[in-house]
This record gives sequence, structure tokens and C-alpha cells, in this order.
Amino acid sequence: MLCGTTSPVVITAEYLDGHTENVTNLATIFNPSPQIATISNGVVTALSKGAVTISADFRGEIGVSKSGTIAVNVYNRSPYVKNEVEDYNDQSGIQSEDCNDIDGGKNIGYIENGDWVRINALDFDKGISKFEARVSSASSGGYIEIRLNSPSGTLIGKCPVTNTGGWQTWVTKTCAIENIKGIYDIYLVFTGGGGYLFNMNWWKFYATSASVIDSKSELTPAIVSKNGQNYIVNIIPDDVVILYNSLGQEIKSFKATSTEESLSGNFGAVIIQIRRGLKLYSLKTVLKRA
Repeated sequence: MLCGTTSPVVITAEYLDGHTENVTNLATIFNPSPQIATISNGVVTALSKGAVTISADFRGEIGVSKSGTIAVNVYNRSPYVKNEVEDYNDQSGIQSEDCNDIDGGKNIGYIENGDWVRINALDFDKGISKFEARVSSASSGGYIEIRLNSPSGTLIGKCPVTNTGGWQTWVTKTCAIENIKGIYDIYLVFTGGGGYLFNMNWWKFYATSASVIDSKSELTPAIVSKNGQNYIVNIIPDDVVILYNSLGQEIKSFKATSTEESLSGNFGAVIIQIRRGLKLYSLKTVLKRA
């Protein structure tokens, strides 16, 4: 799960006569690391990077207690890939609408002076050198202010947006930005004159130096075999790789450190998920011992 997101969970009890019952709100929850994730009323909330196994215990009417576990892995979002702006964690004033840009989907619009969106827990471990945004405007435009941790927080960059010829006529704007490192909540604060200012489709930060992230971010992961050894290729540093067995149980997860990672030590039919920003790739293969 990405930090700041939520996911529903259902806890089910199966009785001796074969019927099942939803006991989500009746089970006793033991959570050893509530700073990483919480569970309440059937919703898991990801709070900070890390992994936690949450236990759920339910005792039926005849007094037999059964337990189960919920494994939660929380990751910070990468700022170095294209991120859809409508996938914010919070907002003030804006609305989402259908988008006619190249990739379709949604954009945010009806943006007025002082509106903002918040993106939680961006990990700037490689620093930043510039900011890029996909925008459109049929008015005089305005500015995207990039601020840290609050709508009035430290200003690290200001990206101008001008009239593009239409509300669905899209261009990419780039601006210089103050270099930072660490994990921050980022606020994109929209400023300008009266009326609607512009629309926005996606955003992206660039690392402080030429990086494999910039040139490889659109590659599609794949499985290859070399000398009897399985590898996952076309990945980039900070991709999150998760392996599941044929039953859907998580076997292993790790964050990529290069464009190629060995898959030794994992056997049988597996499903491999690769998370890159908000993109999700899925692969199926059989991993055999070299």
C-alpha cells in the first residue's frame, strides 16, 4: 500500500455447519506497529513506510477461538515517475473531470486562486533539480507553487502556466526547483487572478543528476532466463517488486536497486507485481532452481 492510502478488509468466520459470517467488527485486533498501519471498521490505513503483520482473533458462541493475520506493506510514493494529479491524498477547491490528453483518464479542473492538492510522503532520496507538470488553460493561467508539508509551508518552486489555447489543449511545463532530500508531504498550491486558472493532468520531479529513472521510467518489466537463472528486467530503482504464490500469498517483497534483479530462491508458479509510482505491472511465470 502507498503511504496515505486506505484499503478495505473483511474478516470472515467459517462455522462447523459450513456457513460463514462477516465478523470484521467483532474480531479482536492486535497491531504491534500502529505507526505503520491501522485497521478500524474494516479499513486498513497506511501511515508510514514499513511492514506489519496484524492479528485478528474471533471467539465463536461455543468458545472456540480462531486467529488469522493480515500482512501490510507500506511504501512511499516515488516522485521520479509520472504521477496522476487526481490521485492526491487531500485537496481543497478542485474537481476531477474526464481528460482528452494523450493517455485519457482524468484531470483536475475548476482550479481557482488558493486551491491546492496534497501528496503524502514523497521520498526525495535522490534530491530534485526540476519539476514538470502537464497543464492546459483557456484563461490567463497562473502558477503552481510547490510547498513542503502545508499550503503555507516552505516554497521550493513556482511553475508558471500560461494560456494553451483551450481547457483540453495540453502542454508540458517545467520549472527549476530548490534541491531537497528526505520524505515530505508536498502541496501543489494554485495561484493567480480571478476565475478558473488552468487544468492539470500529471506531475513529476527529476533527480539532481542524470539518472536511469528518467530514461527507463516507461519501460515494461519482463522475466528473462540467462544461464538457467531467472531475472526481472526493465525495472528501475525504487520499483517495488512483490512475489505471490499460486494461492495469492505473498512470498517476498523488495525495492529494486538496479535495472535488473535476480529471482533466485523462489520456486514454482508465481505472480509478480511491480509497483512504479501509481503504475502496477503484473507478470506470471514459473521460477525454477538454477
